Amino acid sequence: MDFVQLCFSWPVLPASVLLCLVTAYWLLVILGAAEMDLFDLDLDVDVDPGLDGHESILDWGLASLKWLNIGDVPIMIWLSAFALPAWLMSVTFDKGMTDPTTMDIVKACARNFGVGIVAAKLLTQPLKGKLKFVEPNPSKDLIGRTVMITTVDATPSTGQAQCPTDNGAPLLLNVRTVEGSIDMGAEARIVEYSPDTRLYYVERVEG
Repeated sequence: MDFVQLCFSWPVLPASVLLCLVTAYWLLVILGAAEMDLFDLDLDVDVDPGLDGHESILDWGLASLKWLNIGDVPIMIWLSAFALPAWLMSVTFDKGMTDPTTMDIVKACARNFGVGIVAAKLLTQPLKGKLKFVEPNPSKDLIGRTVMITTVDATPSTGQAQCPTDNGAPLLLNVRTVEGSIDMGAEARIVEYSPDTRLYYVERVEG
């Protein structure tokens, strides 16, 4: 059987399509048309027991993803480590399959993807936590920073301010005053951040 025909026939087709998508993504990254963290997931959640002492299905699902290192390494690196072994299994063991039934396809895909999952877990284990994107200016690190008001004024209901950074380019922040108003060009100090509204609360710098 022609190799290309093998790659795009059942049951090899799903693994081939996934490998093509992963390869296309890395080509876009190399060409600068996509970022490495484009599809990254944030699974930093606590698995808390439910009211009856048992974890919910969602908690179990998130814990399983974390165990597989999904969220601890960039998702596209994980998918690459999954796709290649699954594809190799498929082209190696399914090349002699002719006119497969639906059950044959399901069994083959389950085997190949199972091997891919185990391989991805083992291959990404040394990278766990080492390739996660780190926000250059975490919101909590801005507490206590001095900013300059850039709108006509900042009030408890409106306002923006510039915050200098170590990287050179200042951050433009949406701010609200704790009390009163602060005029344009005046300095203020960040005293609180609300993750729900993504607003920084500031107070006037005296002196």
